[in-house]
Amino acid sequence: AGSAPLPRPALASMPTAMAAAAQAAGATLGLARSPHVADFVAASWIAMVLLAARLVAEWTLLPILRARCKGPDAEKTAFALFDNGFIAAFAGALEAYAVYLTVAENYGCTPLSPDTCIQGWPNHEIGMGQRMYMVLMFNYYLYEMLSTLMGFGTQLKPDMIVHHMATMSLISCSYTINLVRFGIMWQALFDFSNPLLHVAKIVHISEVPVLKDLMLPLFAVVFFVVRVAASPYAIVYPGLRDAPSVLSPLWAAVLIALMFFVCGLQVFWFYKIVQLARKGEAKEPAEPEKKKK
Repeated sequence: AGSAPLPRPALASMPTAMAAAAQAAGATLGLARSPHVADFVAASWIAMVLLAARLVAEWTLLPILRARCKGPDAEKTAFALFDNGFIAAFAGALEAYAVYLTVAENYGCTPLSPDTCIQGWPNHEIGMGQRMYMVLMFNYYLYEMLSTLMGFGTQLKPDMIVHHMATMSLISCSYTINLVRFGIMWQALFDFSNPLLHVAKIVHISEVPVLKDLMLPLFAVVFFVVRVAASPYAIVYPGLRDAPSVLSPLWAAVLIALMFFVCGLQVFWFYKIVQLARKGEAKEPAEPEKKKK
């Protein structure tokens, strides 16, 4: 806690107009002047907007896909294409934003330099862009949970429901006690495989030549690198080393327990990927994200 503060990132000197725009965007989302757990409640309208967008997209785009798909499973195929396309679009946008923040606005906290993620805590500056990402990510998970509860659109499997609950807890805890740098770096690292998963499903269902045989192995390799191989160095070791020394025993215990659960879930999912590869069942990628009810 007594460490000298890290230098501000280069983006901190961005033009005043851009800084004002970030502040205005934060106000639009309903964020308070300083980070507070109430921000997630104030911005919960985002999840409602996503639910509405999903409904409108299904009403307008799904019939077009149904008309283009042929065969006895045309309706199932059309839904799978639409569902994975919808998820890939949002997952790709959120991941691009997370990578940008990690590189440009995260004060040196990256998967390659995790030592800087907790250094100087609790005196971490937090920008509006970082806050907006955390709130957006929380509400995207909330949207998927509500969609599952309401029984339309994308339906989460049980392991994904538990994953979302743990991840939403990590997001809200890190936001509340100002471990946002670590949280953004973690999300940017793990979520790098998400768009690939859904693109892999799309090209496999569509039977796109060459790509249908390349995307699933590519997804599996990327999943292993970012979620399994990188986590001990970028997530687990710095968390175990630094959290007990700078946080209260209760906060440290809660966050470490959630960390082990989420990281352990990645190992379980990769085990399923390997099992499916051995059986030659390449029809569905093994990270069990979604299914239609």
